[in-house]
Amino acid sequence: MDPGLGTDMVFRFAGQDGASDGKSDEEFTFRGHSLIVRMVSPVFDAMLKAGMAEQQQMTVNIDAQVASKDEFQVFYNLLLPFSGSVKNAVTAANAESLFRISDFYQVKQLRAQCLRMLLMSPHTVGKLIFAHKTGLADLYATTLRGLGPVSTGDIELAKDVPQVLADVAKTLVEPAAKHRKLRDLRMRVNRLSAELDSAALPPSKKMATGVLAEVLEHL
Repeated sequence: MDPGLGTDMVFRFAGQDGASDGKSDEEFTFRGHSLIVRMVSPVFDAMLKAGMAEQQQMTVNIDAQVASKDEFQVFYNLLLPFSGSVKNAVTAANAESLFRISDFYQVKQLRAQCLRMLLMSPHTVGKLIFAHKTGLADLYATTLRGLGPVSTGDIELAKDVPQVLADVAKTLVEPAAKHRKLRDLRMRVNRLSAELDSAALPPSKKMATGVLAEVLEHL
């Protein structure tokens, strides 16, 4: 279905500063079908009920913090009949923007698919910030546990989000702290082993200490 065929409403977008930046009206509008969005979104359905300003003007303003025109077009096209599998259309590249839009407009099926993709995609500081800002506790915990190498660019990205910056710092410090603890423990076990070798203790205790020392060497 052509989004422009037989359309009955307009979605209007603003620049990040809320202005049109001198661009033509066409660059900040997108025509669509009210029935399509009302069928899947209780938010749009409420907006377009009789008596509401949006219904009278058949125009809905899309907040710049929710979606850009390009992002909204991707979202809208997924709602069209015969648009193909939503599962295959949601990718690591568009999962965050589609989640943000589907969450705001309460399109549950698309939101759930976006969340599945986010949980499976590479764990980065950027995704950690996204999870923090959207209140996705499970995604935040999963991303933090699986966080890959952190660059100076990542630290710069997180500097304005104190909680994320603190948690990222912990992930950098913990391996070093664990290494120091293991090193100290190995030294203690080695000293104990040396003492036991010269002591009149049962073989079982000497063996147990030897096994512990061997295990520590593989950690």
